[in-house]
Amino acid sequence: MRQVLELLASLISLNPDKTAANDFKLEALNRLISIITHQSAQPLVKPAFKMLEYFLSKGTFDLSELFEVYSHVCGNGDSILYSAQETQNDIQWDRFVSGVFEWMSLPDTSSAAGKLLVSLFGALKTSPIGKSEVSRSYSAYWQRWIQQGLGKHPESLENVKNYLFPPLFKLDRLGSLEFLRNLSEHNPIDSIGSQEVDSHASLLLSAMEVGKKLGLVDDPGMSCSNIKA
Repeated sequence: MRQVLELLASLISLNPDKTAANDFKLEALNRLISIITHQSAQPLVKPAFKMLEYFLSKGTFDLSELFEVYSHVCGNGDSILYSAQETQNDIQWDRFVSGVFEWMSLPDTSSAAGKLLVSLFGALKTSPIGKSEVSRSYSAYWQRWIQQGLGKHPESLENVKNYLFPPLFKLDRLGSLEFLRNLSEHNPIDSIGSQEVDSHASLLLSAMEVGKKLGLVDDPGMSCSNIKA
């Protein structure tokens, strides 16, 4: 499958007919996003994740193209109230990441979904969307998205620990250190309910355990003061 993807990526990038290449990309994105968002053949979800992650990592697809197609496929979504500070970028990222995170709870798709999320988070740092107001502190958004995802799918924590944190922490050490500090310093007790507090504590413990294995945290006690600079 990887060889086929490499060939497709080369054919798209080297195609002298840019209109034809762009049309193919939009058609492929439409198909892949339809599968991921439950609007097409479900047995194809795992290869759809792999294809989308590969093309994003190779720069064959960019985030602006992804969200253009995502908006077309999924429309405006449910009637959800957003604060005045939130932008269309916030809404797009929240909805898309939430949709991908949903697949983290299933054993057959959790690994592929985790790799796609890591690619998305990495692209968020450097893409035009990533340079917008919504993403100036992108690691804080990782924390929010992961906490929101675990709030909806608490059974996904072990898969997040195994398939999301390790590649994410390896991809961006500085962002991961900030992520660990944000988790460790944040005290949710005064603002959210006990269920969310338990979710935060479990998330913090899992993130610190992975951080220790990867050399981001020094002490087995794994407190905020022991996160490496």
